[in-house]
Formats: sequence, C-alpha cells, structure tokens
Amino acid sequence: MEKEKYQFEYYAGSKFYFTNLMFILVMFGFGIVAFISIYMDIDKGIEHDLSHSTLMIIFLAAIFGGIILYLIKNIFKEKESKLPILAGTKDEFVFRIDDEQIRIPWKDIQRISYKKRSEYSSEGHRSVKHYICPYTQAGPDYEILIDKLDEDQYDIYDVLNKYHPEILLSGFFD
Repeated sequence: MEKEKYQFEYYAGSKFYFTNLMFILVMFGFGIVAFISIYMDIDKGIEHDLSHSTLMIIFLAAIFGGIILYLIKNIFKEKESKLPILAGTKDEFVFRIDDEQIRIPWKDIQRISYKKRSEYSSEGHRSVKHYICPYTQAGPDYEILIDKLDEDQYDIYDVLNKYHPEILLSGFFD
C-alpha cells in the first residue's frame, strides 16, 4: 500500500513524549524515596519486620507501578500510531479521534475554529485543553484535541490558510 500524500500532517510531538517521560521519572523517584524511607530504618540500618511499613510499600508500589505502566503504554501507543492527529490532502481534511481516522471533504467544511477550554479537577486544579473544530452543514461537529502537538494554534492557522484559504478560520487569535 502506498503512503498517502498529505499537504500537511501533524503527529504527537516531543512535548508529549518529554512530559510523559519526565512524569515517569518523577514517579519512579518518588517510589524509590518512599521505599527507602518506609522500609529502611536509616538511623539503625536495619529492616523492619513484615508490618504496616511493608504493606505501605506494597500499596505504593502498586500505585506507582500502575501509573508508570499506563504512561508507558500511552507513549508506545502514540509512537506506533500510523494515523496523523491532524492532516490534510488536496481533497480532504483528515484527523484522528480515539484511534479512528475521520475524513471530511474540504468542500463540505464551512469553517474551522480554535477553542480553548478550562477544566477543573475535584481538587480545584485547572488544566487548559486546546481544540481545532471543523464545522460542516451536515454535521457532526468534531473537537480535535491538539495538546499532543508541538505546533500551536498559530502554526495550524498558517498551514490551513496557506493550503485552503477558502475556508473560514475563526477564534485562532482570540
């Protein structure tokens, strides 16, 4: 099968991989520190009996190990994906949502907008998600998460405007 010719294509960038790898290293470091501080009596240099401390180590190892394995799985899943997060051919706008490739003909797209949405966790921490949203008359409307990309909305605006100036682009500079 011949590789598809895209006018532009975006895959997960180094920010995505760097952030996940740093988080893995931090979790691994916390795990080592927790293991040393809980399991070893530093003053005496002796090990504790099977007790509350040992159960705490097992519990923390399970949590940290689960998080680390989840992050590693996400990294390899993204690295092995052959589908671009965002791309365009001469005739179609191509993007990926939940490992499904979606294609919309350029002639059907009325406009493409940029959205920034703030989400709050139960602890009150705010995270900002960035989306590119193509709108068609027939629908449905899609929200393409672009947080994995190294490129920001301004880079995407420039590329869309270069290859398809007939498409109305909104919200990119708000």
